[in-house]
Amino acid sequence: MTDYNIRLEYQMPANEASGDLLVDTFKTFHPAAGPVGNGNIDVWLTIQGVDAYDVSQLATALASKVQRPLIALEVLPTADFDNRNGLTPVPELISTDDAAALLGVSRQAIDKQIKSGKLRGHRVGERTVVLARADVERQVEQRGRKLNLSDQAAEADAAALEEAGIEEHEIMADDRG
Repeated sequence: MTDYNIRLEYQMPANEASGDLLVDTFKTFHPAAGPVGNGNIDVWLTIQGVDAYDVSQLATALASKVQRPLIALEVLPTADFDNRNGLTPVPELISTDDAAALLGVSRQAIDKQIKSGKLRGHRVGERTVVLARADVERQVEQRGRKLNLSDQAAEADAAALEEAGIEEHEIMADDRG
């Protein structure tokens, strides 16, 4: 499924009452209504669909809910809409507590990583700091790779010891003494 932006332009005056009517009619589709240069009003909706054809059929059915002449119907994948309008997607943000939970460390350790530049934090308000979830997940993945490599190295060491006929408890006894 892909997110699509739908623009429906109606032949009706761009005023508060028209905007309220369109927003109320399409409230489940995250509507945004506003004036068009020709004095009409349009409403933008966000809809998920398989493809543009599927979404345009749904948009046509939705457009008929408003008893005014439809002037234009436009269907555009959300990524293309954002690109066309110079919008940058906002990354999913998480708190320092959530980042600490994901990484299995303390919140203070997250604060140190932010101060050292290993993680990028952004202050929101006076005390709250948020991080991009993707940055934290990337660090979780990197730590996982390091652990996997350590596990593989330990397994290789154990196999080499076994092949040499040395048991692990013998090494421990030698190290003590």
